[in-house]
Amino acid sequence: MKKLDIGYIIVFLLLLMIPSGAMLFGGETENTEKRALAEKPSLIEDGSINREYGTQLDAWLSDHIGLRGRMVSVESSIMDRLFGQSAVSSVILGDDGWLYYADELNDYMNVATLSQRNINNVARTLLMVQQSLTAKEHSFVFVTVPNKSSLYPHLPERYVPLAQDGNLESLQKALAEHEVCYANLQRAFSEDGRELYQKTDTHWTYQGALLAYRTIMAAVGYPHDEFETMTFEDRLDWSGDLAVMLYSTAAELDWQSYPVGDWTYEYTSHEKAADSLLLRTAKEGGQGSVVMYRDSFGDTLHRLVAESAAEATFSRVVPYDISMANRYAGSLVILEIVERNLANLAAKAPLMAAPAVNLDVTATAVSPASVTAKSEETEEFLHVFGEIDESLLKDEYRVYILVSDGKGGRDSYEAFPVYETELMGGTEQKDNGFSAYIPADTKGKDIAVLVESDGEYYLIDGVV
Repeated sequence: MKKLDIGYIIVFLLLLMIPSGAMLFGGETENTEKRALAEKPSLIEDGSINREYGTQLDAWLSDHIGLRGRMVSVESSIMDRLFGQSAVSSVILGDDGWLYYADELNDYMNVATLSQRNINNVARTLLMVQQSLTAKEHSFVFVTVPNKSSLYPHLPERYVPLAQDGNLESLQKALAEHEVCYANLQRAFSEDGRELYQKTDTHWTYQGALLAYRTIMAAVGYPHDEFETMTFEDRLDWSGDLAVMLYSTAAELDWQSYPVGDWTYEYTSHEKAADSLLLRTAKEGGQGSVVMYRDSFGDTLHRLVAESAAEATFSRVVPYDISMANRYAGSLVILEIVERNLANLAAKAPLMAAPAVNLDVTATAVSPASVTAKSEETEEFLHVFGEIDESLLKDEYRVYILVSDGKGGRDSYEAFPVYETELMGGTEQKDNGFSAYIPADTKGKDIAVLVESDGEYYLIDGVV
């Protein structure tokens, strides 16, 4: 073998060893992706050999190999500059430097991933939350943050929207029919005309957050002109999340419009980072108390709410704990979620006592096989959930949990029309579920399910 050939082989082997060596000496890069990286597997699990060890180890090595971030940066730069393609499947290259999150594509193309029944289920769930809160003199408003591509579609021409309503449009109609208080940010941003999202980030600018704040407060009739004189300065210092996902350590900074002046509210919670699961603030001279269930768009929006409210609580915990409104005396409750995550509302019910109802109906008894029901105990409730046989359901339905009162009667509670995907042990999005948090002392009592759909009532005894 020629010496030159041996040299090539040695260089090639050394190059292969660099990533492994980097792992041994701390060369792993931080997670810059919008997903959880694979965890290091164990060969032995629960006292036996893990049969998926090889597959899991391969996934872990792919996610944690040394210098991964630098290699991704190099690949992304080559793919972008030479071929105009994204090297990361979760990021789409748009025109003029715009980047988009691939999870938005179904919404952009009007692919309805939620059935009409699930759309109705989400609207009914939000109405039940609203009714529970307003009965205790809290104001409530639901907010859907539009995807960036829904407002500023600088996307490749190969992505063509279908001539039909997507999830957001269908839900907006259902919310109007159910009379849920709704802040329409899609309309507000479209009418504004400015580009208020960042080119290389999934989120809005601070000016976008201000427009959202004003729209939300106007929807519930609250004053919203306290920031009328707020001015902004643009700085090229923002690390766009999509740019970091695509280019990692080589990502260029993006522009951000920062409010001029200082925030005067104070954090009263232990955590103070904008992306914390729970934040609490206080503002001397502020008005009212706010409880806000939010996602990452609240990183900027929460500052405006905190600056205006005497007290404010911001939660990223799911399921939404509606009891926080009473615990923190929230005079205004805001539930905010981004458009691309609307399906989550149909997969996990809010944590809230099921409303007690009075029922006097005639029902047809059907087989217990018509319901699959499960239960779990929490600190305050017995959580009863499950699914209803499709043959009993139309596009809209209601479910009631009936509990024996020991005196020949039954106490009745309305369940959320939500299929608890994770608790039911599956991954498929279904639209025939129910979920109710009923009093803990109902454990051990006879529980039945009453289903109403299209004016017909069906009684299923002995389900739990």
